[in-house]
Amino acid sequence: MTGAATPPVDVEIWGAEAPERPCALSDRPGLLSAEEEARAAALSGRAAQCFRRTRGLLRHALARRLAELLPADFPPGFPPGRIPFATGPHGRPELAGPARRSGLHFNLSHSGDRGVIALCTGAEPGIDLEQLRPRAGARAVLRRLMAPQEAAHLLPQDGPAFEEGFHRLWVCKEAVIKATGEGLSRSLASFVVDPDLPRLLHAPPGHWHLAWLPAPRGYRCALALRREHPFAPAGIRIRFPSATKVQAIETKDLLNGTECCV
Repeated sequence: MTGAATPPVDVEIWGAEAPERPCALSDRPGLLSAEEEARAAALSGRAAQCFRRTRGLLRHALARRLAELLPADFPPGFPPGRIPFATGPHGRPELAGPARRSGLHFNLSHSGDRGVIALCTGAEPGIDLEQLRPRAGARAVLRRLMAPQEAAHLLPQDGPAFEEGFHRLWVCKEAVIKATGEGLSRSLASFVVDPDLPRLLHAPPGHWHLAWLPAPRGYRCALALRREHPFAPAGIRIRFPSATKVQAIETKDLLNGTECCV
């Protein structure tokens, strides 16, 4: 008797442009909830613009995908502002009501004036985007918060090599804790990342896939996928449907990960 086929993993990556560039998908009025507008109002300047744009694009992308997965409940043209959300145990947003039946999961990140969104079926996604900038306390963060193996690998390095290695490690670690849904309630030292590949050397419970994603110039981005069952060979499809994202990609930052099929 053969076992059930491992369900495929389908990922969409959407990128939010810098605020000065118009975006018809995410700049429409009425997209955000009152709670989202309140959070944006607590920010200032470009940070508030980036928050609104990323959240607006998230709602547009979810409406598009829900129309494919649950057309009876979310037909084409369903108002993105009416998509229901709930909050998970550690504050992670998730779909609520009938949208939960879609099996669609999402995660988002913003840094500087850019944002990125991952929509996924078949696994829980975690995504992190970080702007490259000098971090005066980076070495202290490594010693205090990261696993000893990670600190031992990076601390001997200097200059650009250290900065690059630290940012690659940071986005991988953030993506993993976001995929678990635990955020910083999970210790960053409780799992180990090899940032040179990338791969998890010691992982939280579950089966994992970790990859770098193309990112805007001056940024780094990582995607973590977690599921209860093993990933099938060549069983991960990652797509980039957003036209705005194409303008932000550096083609030299290609995906890593043997299971990825782009």
